[in-house]
Amino acid sequence: MEHKNKRILIISQSHVCRNPRVYKEATTLSGAGYDVTIITTIYSNELLLEDEELLKGTGIKYKFAADLRNRSFKNSTIRLKRLMYVKLVRWFKFQTPGALGYNLGGYSKLINRNISDIYFVHQELPLYFGCRLLKKGEKVVFDFEDWYSEDLLKEARAERPLKLLKKLERHALKYGTHVQTTSNALANALAETYESKKPSVIYNTFDPSPGKVIYKDRSNREAFSLYWFSQTLGPGRGIETIVKAIKTVKHPLQLHFRGNCSEDYRDELFDLMGKQDVHKLYIHPLVSNAALGDRIKEHDIGLAFEFYHPLNKDLTASNKIFHYLVNKVPVIASPTMGHKEVAALAKGGVFLTKDFTSRAISDIIDMLLTNRQKIDHAKKALNSVSEKISWNAERSKLLRIIADIS
Repeated sequence: MEHKNKRILIISQSHVCRNPRVYKEATTLSGAGYDVTIITTIYSNELLLEDEELLKGTGIKYKFAADLRNRSFKNSTIRLKRLMYVKLVRWFKFQTPGALGYNLGGYSKLINRNISDIYFVHQELPLYFGCRLLKKGEKVVFDFEDWYSEDLLKEARAERPLKLLKKLERHALKYGTHVQTTSNALANALAETYESKKPSVIYNTFDPSPGKVIYKDRSNREAFSLYWFSQTLGPGRGIETIVKAIKTVKHPLQLHFRGNCSEDYRDELFDLMGKQDVHKLYIHPLVSNAALGDRIKEHDIGLAFEFYHPLNKDLTASNKIFHYLVNKVPVIASPTMGHKEVAALAKGGVFLTKDFTSRAISDIIDMLLTNRQKIDHAKKALNSVSEKISWNAERSKLLRIIADIS
């Protein structure tokens, strides 16, 4: 292939099965003939098996700067160093890259051993290494999956070297070989804040799941079904707000959640729903990336809710909203800037609530179930636009960008 001699190193800090953007990027570039290597941090045997299944047959090399799956002396030292750096930030505002991730030395050695023609960097710690590579004259593509210095809640931000992150963001945006992010809302905000060129936008969308709907989540297909998923079900995500909303909806509903959920939180949600005959709550375990689209297609409406704070949450376009839309499932979403942007792309496939409150959610569900033709119109709209907002369109953008760089 024409690109077979071009080496691309993707630097990340999470399992590839937990970072679909890295996976899509890597497989797109590998499929186009580039020699692709991923360097990352792993922490789970189970997730590593999923990673390996995803990467099987792709030719992508997968290497670990930090392998935290066991409690060895080496790993204990790596974890202790990270904890020390985090506490230095909290107690003394010490701006150290060691607080951004695990095993700086391991990353540095592995990056030096994998000299490449182009480097892609994702997430906080790789941002630091990307800026170092730039200063050495390397070609570096910065993928801002999030606005790192404007992410997380107050308690977590106290342990982040925010001044360092802002310095790195500024350097990447001003001097990066190429910079891309997940929405125009975020791209505009980054450019304005750092007085830089606007990053290009690669939406964090997906390929639709092929084939017919096979029902596994829904034993009763008569009641209208709402669906929400994430890697983890827990407090602070607005899940309780959704349950409170469903309790006041006038029409019978099924509410399906999917994600890792502790027994205590599971009990809390069922207690919050209460004993009733009108609405039913279901909690499902995680499924593989390959099966996720099939499970989404079972349901009538997808739920995509984000808070407006921190600022990053308002500006980004979440993975889940694209998962729903490419699988032709209409969406009820909170009116963040990112969701408004996606709603415009979806041409009627997204219903925005007034705000992220149980009353606003309940009102829009009752409106839709009273006027079912609105849902039918949304599905028809998605039949015509789902391909235009799938990963296939973004894949072409990415390949053009890399062709221009190389």
